[in-house]
Amino acid sequence: MTSNEIKYYENLVDMFLTEGWKQYIEEVQSRVDMISIDSIGSLEGLYKAKGEKDVLTSILGFENMVKQALDLANEA
Repeated sequence: MTSNEIKYYENLVDMFLTEGWKQYIEEVQSRVDMISIDSIGSLEGLYKAKGEKDVLTSILGFENMVKQALDLANEA
């Protein structure tokens, strides 16, 4: 990993420490928790809810993914 890439990941880790990031993640988690298949009335709605949940779950895992990539870079 180049020094620019390492700096990129370090900047993201710094962002994860901010209150704004923590608030954002709380909002995303709340949205995931509100998705309920019981209230979906169509196949199109089901696909939309699944897509939304997939995107939000990806956002929730972003911090962990970045930290793992940085750990791997530091081990190399």
